[in-house]
Amino acid sequence: MYLPMTGLAIMLAWGMASALRRLPRFKTAAAVLASAVVVWWAGLTANQIQYWKNSETLYRHTLDVTAGNYWVHYLLGVYLAGIPGRLPEAMDHFRAATRIQPAYADAHYNLGVALLLSAGPLPEAIAEFNAALRTDPDYAEAHNNLGAALLRTPGRLADAIAQFEAALRIRPDYADAHANLALALERQAASAAGR
Repeated sequence: MYLPMTGLAIMLAWGMASALRRLPRFKTAAAVLASAVVVWWAGLTANQIQYWKNSETLYRHTLDVTAGNYWVHYLLGVYLAGIPGRLPEAMDHFRAATRIQPAYADAHYNLGVALLLSAGPLPEAIAEFNAALRTDPDYAEAHNNLGAALLRTPGRLADAIAQFEAALRIRPDYADAHANLALALERQAASAAGR
């Protein structure tokens, strides 16, 4: 709001100065009123600054004053996921985002990643990656991480390979998908040799 308010502030200041030139007897009252407004704005600013301490306080305040804000739940989840020990809380916010906006691929994807990182239930992680891919079938990272989850699931090696290959069709230079595909193919070769 700072930039849009600049024009309004200039307009008010010049308008007030012009009016006071025509009505000099109101200068004192105008000065008192202007001072009171500045003090009031300073108080509002001091109150508002506490919400800008960091991203978490800003996002939590936004959630307190809005309803159904999937985007801020998602952002708070991303922020919390980057803090050691806060992954369970991050997952709660990703889940809230997906409840509010079921077609939000990034929230499903990040919930799936958080489940993989926390050693959560693989079927739930797989379901979240699939939900992300239903919304955005060209989400290379979701294909790659779905492949990673499938690679950890007994009997799903061929499905994992298919997901890594899908990620590479979308992003041929995707190094993680190349590495995961190589690992999966190595397991497939070892399994075939052991028969």
